[in-house]
This record gives sequence, C-alpha cells and structure tokens, in this order.
Amino acid sequence: MTAEPEFNENDAVVGQTVATFTASDEEDGVLTAGDGDVTFTPGTNDDGYYAFDGENVVLTQDGIDAINAGTELPPVSLTATDSAGLTADDSDTPSYVAQNDGPTIDVTAEPEFNENDAVVGQTVATFTASDEEDGVLTAGAGQVTFTPAATVTAITPSTART
Repeated sequence: MTAEPEFNENDAVVGQTVATFTASDEEDGVLTAGDGDVTFTPGTNDDGYYAFDGENVVLTQDGIDAINAGTELPPVSLTATDSAGLTADDSDTPSYVAQNDGPTIDVTAEPEFNENDAVVGQTVATFTASDEEDGVLTAGAGQVTFTPAATVTAITPSTART
C-alpha cells in the first residue's frame, strides 16, 4: 500500500484518493476490495474516515470533517485474506498540510425599537463567532472585541429629510 503525496487541508474533498494498494495471492491471483478479499483491518477505521473506491482508499465526509478540525489522520490499515483464510496486513499514513483559516463572525441587530423605550444595558445586537481551528470564540475570553465605527450618525427630527 502507498499513501498519496501530502495535500493541502483546504484542497481535501470527499472521494479524494489518500492511498492505493495491490494485493495478490499465489493460488488466488488478484485480491480486491470489491470481492471482499481486502478490508480495513478491524478497529482501524472505526471513525469512518476512509472508504474503498475500487483499489483506492478515499476520504469520506467524516474524514474531511476530521481534517477541517485539525485532526491527524490515522494510518490506513488493510488486511488481505485469501480463499484459505490466510492474511497479510499493510498500512501507510496519509498526511496533509494544515492551513490556518480565518475566523467567522455573524452579527444580528435586534428588531427596531422606539427611541424612548431604550434602556442602559439593552441588547441591540447579538453575535456568533467561530474559528475552524479554535472552535467557538467569545468576548469573555477576549477573542471577540468591539471596534466602534469612525463616525456614528444619528437621525433626529431636525436632520430627517423627506
């Protein structure tokens, strides 16, 4: 078995080949995953990061999710079994180059309210922020800060135009 060359985290897609293999037996000839002769070694693909596509091992959505979470991929471990029940095992570990992705933030303004109903401490907006590598970001941990605009415009009855 041979792991494919290292790839970039953000280039990973479902179905991407991460390893290739060949298996054969002197008496049985070519052994294939399609015929059930080659399987994942028990206990080595429990998270479902890999699947077979012919004689290739490819990434599943669970594998992509693990990569995007910064998880190191486990070895691809395969077992070939001949018609007499004899086995051979081989493994190789795919690798990728992690890339630091920027955080995201979504700010939602509260519904419009009347000027005379405003009180100190009233919520005027909420936000959610996260980072692929760091998870949820919070203001309490200093990961989200408030940056006031350079100018603030207020509309009053004397400046309103029709």
